[in-house]
Amino acid sequence: MAYTELAVQSPTIAGVIPADVAATLTDGNRFINTGREFILLKNGGGVNPCIVTIPTPQTVKNLTIQDPTVSVAIGVEKIIGPFPPELYNNPAGGTDPNEVYVEYDQVTSCTVSVFRV
Repeated sequence: MAYTELAVQSPTIAGVIPADVAATLTDGNRFINTGREFILLKNGGGVNPCIVTIPTPQTVKNLTIQDPTVSVAIGVEKIIGPFPPELYNNPAGGTDPNEVYVEYDQVTSCTVSVFRV
């Protein structure tokens, strides 16, 4: 899969306008993660909730970590995160190192933006 990169925004005292982009269904999205990032996911309409999965490529003591899922109902906005790098980052030396993947079950009217605090 070729995940689509999301730009990470940093809030300021003057405020920032979220750079909402359409969530990518086919290949999902990705962003550089330091452990201080949060996703803002908006489900602006449509007929179904948007279910987001955050794959966990790491293991703990050789045990697979269950991928968390978050359901965002129609007309709802949710902030998801943070993402501890030791659990969520793709490993160094692999594809998209130090990045987190975000996958969706559907993207009708779903937008996403990423913030670092």
